[in-house]
Amino acid sequence: MGLKKRDHTPVVWQVSSIHLNNRTFISGVLLNKAPFSFSKKTGKLQHAWKVVLSYFTKVYANKKIWITTNLSTQTTFTDSFGSFFIFTTHQAQGTIDIRTTAQGRPLTIMQNYPVEFLNTDSPFDIISDIDDTIIVSHTASFLQRIRTILFKLPFERKTVKYAAQLFEESEKLHARLYYVSKSESNLFELIASIIHANQLPKGVMILTPYLSIRQLMTSKKGFDFKANNIKFILENTGNKKYILLGDDTQKDMEVYAKIIKDHPERILKVYIRKTKSKSSIMQNTLWQKLKSTGVPTLYFDHDAEIDINSELIKLDV
Repeated sequence: MGLKKRDHTPVVWQVSSIHLNNRTFISGVLLNKAPFSFSKKTGKLQHAWKVVLSYFTKVYANKKIWITTNLSTQTTFTDSFGSFFIFTTHQAQGTIDIRTTAQGRPLTIMQNYPVEFLNTDSPFDIISDIDDTIIVSHTASFLQRIRTILFKLPFERKTVKYAAQLFEESEKLHARLYYVSKSESNLFELIASIIHANQLPKGVMILTPYLSIRQLMTSKKGFDFKANNIKFILENTGNKKYILLGDDTQKDMEVYAKIIKDHPERILKVYIRKTKSKSSIMQNTLWQKLKSTGVPTLYFDHDAEIDINSELIKLDV
C-alpha cells in the first residue's frame, strides 16, 4: 500500500468583506496548510500548544489568486505575509470564492466568524481596540500577557464590563463595530473564540500581519498601524460619525488625538479604560492632550458603573 499523498492545498485563515461607499473591501490571509483550531474541548496545555504552533505555520506568500464575488472575478497577489486585499467596483454580496488557479476549486475558509459586514443605517459606528479595552490582556506586562494568551481559555478571559454594555446598546441602534488591534493575525481564531465565548458583538476584525516565530521576536508594530486603518475607515464611510474606545496601556490616546486632529467633525466621543488604579505621569500627559482636542472624552475604571442610555442621549444619537 502506497503512502498517502500529503495535501498541499492552501487554506483561507481569515477573510472579511466590508461594505463601504458603493464598493466592497475584501481582505484576508492565506496559509499553506490548515492549522489547529480551538474548541470547547481544548484543554489548557493543548490550547497553549496550538497558539505556539501558529507561529510555525507558513503563509501562502507572493502568489497569484483569483477572487470571485457575486458579480465578477478579480486577480491579485498575496504579499510576503500571506495577506491580500481588493476593492470591488460594486457592493459584493454573498459567497466569496478564493482560488489559486482560474479554474481551480475554491479554497476552504477556516474561520467560524462572520465574513460579510454590511452597511447599516445607524447614526454612528464604533472603532475599538481589543486588548485591555474589551478583554483584559495585561499588555503592559510582557510575561503576564504571554501567560494570559497561552494558558487562559477563551471562556476564562475577563471582559471589560462597560465596553460590553456600550456595544450591547449600540447594537440596538445597528451600529457597525470595528476591532482595530495590533494583535497579529495568528491570534484571529483565538480572539474570535473569546468574542464568541463572552457573547461580544462580532465586529470587523483588523489585525496586524500573520507572523513566523522569527518575525514575532523581531517585529516592530508601528504607531501608524492603528492610525492608518482608522483613517482608511473614516475616508471610506462618507460622513458617518464614530465613537472610539481604547485603553491607557499602549498608544490609543496618542493615536486618537491624531485622528481627532485630522477628522474633528467625525468623532462623537472617546472612551479610554484606566488599567490601573493610579495613572502614570505619561498617561496623565496623554490624557490631557486628548481632552484638549475638544471632543468629549471619558477616562473610566475597569468596574465603572455608567448609564449607557444617558451617554448615548448626551451624544445626541
